[in-house]
Formats: sequence, C-alpha cells, structure tokens
Amino acid sequence: GDIVVGKDADLVLVDLNAKKTLTHSNQITKCGWTAFDQCEVQGLPIATFVNGQMVYREGDFFEDIKGTEVSCEKTLSPL
Repeated sequence: GDIVVGKDADLVLVDLNAKKTLTHSNQITKCGWTAFDQCEVQGLPIATFVNGQMVYREGDFFEDIKGTEVSCEKTLSPL
C-alpha cells in the first residue's frame, strides 16, 4: 500500500535492533502459550496504527479504537 492522504494508514512501527526472549507469560494470546517459548527474536513492534489511530504502543493497547473488518468478497477481484 501507499502512505498518502486518503489511504487507511494501517501501520506498524518496528525497532529493528530490539531483542527479546519470547515466553508463554510475555505473549498476549487467547490460548495462553506460544510455540516460540524461549526463542530470542530481534525486531519488535513499538507502535501500531489502524486508520491513522494509535491502537498499541510499547505494551499498552487502546481498545476503544477499532478498525473496520474487510471481507474477502470486497478485496478479491474476479479473474
């Protein structure tokens, strides 16, 4: 996509130098665990924007801001 006026502005800002060891306890999942337990990763999201509104920043979620669900029928063009 493009970062221009009139577009959705769904963006994720990533710190490419940040490192973290993933554990079951530091993941936010419905199931409460991760297949990547004890894996060290590099590159962590620091902020997420949906429709130009910040919905996540360094561990904090702003749940009052929601995006709009897009159905597959609207996004797929006929062949």
